[in-house]
Amino acid sequence: MLPVAPFGPDAAFIPGRRAPVAFATRDIEPWSAKKLNRVAVISMKITVLFPELPFRAEWIFPRTADAIPRAGYVDSLITRPLVEKLTSAAPWDTLVTTPVDPVSFRGDVRGRLGVFVRAFWDFASKHRVAIWEGTHRFPISRNQLQGSTWLSNFNKQRGNRRSHAGRAWKRVLVILVLAIQDG
Repeated sequence: MLPVAPFGPDAAFIPGRRAPVAFATRDIEPWSAKKLNRVAVISMKITVLFPELPFRAEWIFPRTADAIPRAGYVDSLITRPLVEKLTSAAPWDTLVTTPVDPVSFRGDVRGRLGVFVRAFWDFASKHRVAIWEGTHRFPISRNQLQGSTWLSNFNKQRGNRRSHAGRAWKRVLVILVLAIQDG
């Protein structure tokens, strides 16, 4: 049984819920209009949403300036002591310790959307290091990786964190799809 639509037909509030809709690319970024325009929300699978996610820094923090030329990059600053100093400060903790007002909806929502909100906050808390690294990544050259076992291990762990966060994010998106389907 579908929930009662309190404000009117659900199609007016959830475009594409029952039948595919032609979305403008700018309205559904980062997802592909080509993919989403072929499927109704109630029949959507997670594979429609997931390939473009989990983290592309430019979607969260759009670039407003030109990219810094690679020639200006000083890779000699990427050393074990400096990376350890950076990571020991745990800059990613600001993601859970800095109070912010919700941008899109309250945190005390009920139903499946509430399950999604709680799952999202749980995800953000558990994977804050990977989220932070996704927006503050610094390259480590091949020569540095070959010359330092520590940097090589650090880089591997960074990739593993991203991979684990990606799998967890996919589980959160499943809940979001179900919440959207519920209306």
